[in-house]
Amino acid sequence: MIKYIFLFVTGLASIKGDLTPKDPFYDSLHYATLSNGDFQELQIEEDNQLYKTQAINLLSDLLTLYSQLIQEQQSKISDLKSTVDTNSRLIMDLETQLAYCQPISCRSFANQSGVFEIKVPQIEAFRAVCDAEIAGSGWMVIYRRTTDKDSSNFQRDWQTYENGFGDFDDDFFIGLKKLYYTLKSEPHELYVHLSNEYNETSFAHYDNFSIGNASESYMLKTLGKFSGDARDFMSNRIDGKFSTYDRDNDGVDSDNCASASVGAWWYKGACDRNMHERYLGNYNMWASGTPWPKYIASVQFMIRSKLD
Repeated sequence: MIKYIFLFVTGLASIKGDLTPKDPFYDSLHYATLSNGDFQELQIEEDNQLYKTQAINLLSDLLTLYSQLIQEQQSKISDLKSTVDTNSRLIMDLETQLAYCQPISCRSFANQSGVFEIKVPQIEAFRAVCDAEIAGSGWMVIYRRTTDKDSSNFQRDWQTYENGFGDFDDDFFIGLKKLYYTLKSEPHELYVHLSNEYNETSFAHYDNFSIGNASESYMLKTLGKFSGDARDFMSNRIDGKFSTYDRDNDGVDSDNCASASVGAWWYKGACDRNMHERYLGNYNMWASGTPWPKYIASVQFMIRSKLD
């Protein structure tokens, strides 16, 4: 643009130069006009007209150049917008590919145990405990309940159970939201590892574990086939909704099972015992006052994606 303004100013200077007395012809014309006023006026008018014409031509050229410059810039802007759109689509594609590259289950970590980052569809990546020691590799621990910590407390509100809580090194619950989206991503099996105060262990295995979403109160939908040397303590809870002391979904009109049993769980029309209530070890009793078989002093729930 500066270049074009310079050309315009240079052009004006050139026009002005055309009217400057530089040669003998101008002198003779000057003296002639002194004796003839009409000729002098005519010559000045012609000179002014020439100046105007040249100025108009220069302005027209400048406008043409400026218009071309605008078109060039508009073309560059259009190209840049196209580049931005292309790069945006590329970024989205790369993010999608990255999501598929990230581990979606503990099977991705082979025979390793520890805390790893998992990414399942429709939810942000989260840290999870993988266990390859109790029942083979590929298991994600979703819940651990021990008895040697007086601080163990599973009497939490709905939001806390939805988001998850606890310490991966001790007692914890992964959270209903993460559990739902993990189970939704692909079929999973459930393995429940139980032990007593003498470190005697037993297990319960279910080959098709799934729960509902938040609007369904994370209802226990399926468990599949049961196997194991522990009793089946989950199948009678199918279609039961998850219930906490501040979100009563147990279907029992006369009581709040999560409050009465000192623990949130999947309840279905009855306030039967749950795995969350506090264990009083020395008395072989749970906080609700009901004796339980000794083999559930501690428990760990694990899920694993099923192989095709």
